[in-house]
Amino acid sequence: MDSLQEILEKNNEGASHVLNGRFFAAKRSLRTAMMKLQEFSRQTRKSSDVGFQFPSLVVETRTIPQSKTSRDQSSSHFLYRHVLLTFIDPKPSNVQVQKLHDSISDLVGILVFNLSLVYHCNALHHSTRSDLDKVVRIYRKALAALRQDSQYFQIIALAVFNNMGAIYHDLAKYQQAQKCFKAIKKISSSKSSNMLSMQPEA
Repeated sequence: MDSLQEILEKNNEGASHVLNGRFFAAKRSLRTAMMKLQEFSRQTRKSSDVGFQFPSLVVETRTIPQSKTSRDQSSSHFLYRHVLLTFIDPKPSNVQVQKLHDSISDLVGILVFNLSLVYHCNALHHSTRSDLDKVVRIYRKALAALRQDSQYFQIIALAVFNNMGAIYHDLAKYQQAQKCFKAIKKISSSKSSNMLSMQPEA
């Protein structure tokens, strides 16, 4: 069975690749991390060790450099471009114990968010507007994976709506862009509202 540490390392490997502009390698590493996490989830749930506890994670951010070769910089200055690195907390303290399913959902959300950033930065780097609709779909998956009471929900949701709003603005879909920016305002002012129902229609 793949270990959690291997999954986190693959995520961080993907983050390292995108930080250095190696988008194809980043996609490969993050997809591998996703497959390993799926297997980890299946095997853990089958395990007779019902006392298994998902360790506390430390999440750090790194800023993806803005591409200097992209010919389309219309919205790139406004993007949230911080990839998420994950580590097992060596000294957890006073952390609420989460259910295994909830912890795995959080990690799925982080992995998919990182993957969406890779696709977004790659599309900007190569000036391929046709890929932006796919980027939006992946951003939606990141939102769908996260629980609204997750400690990572707010930061990822704010980033996702900001970046989707920038995409819609570039595609001249101004109503959808406005919905995204309104969602940001609502998320910032209230953690208890139903954020996921606010995903704008394509």
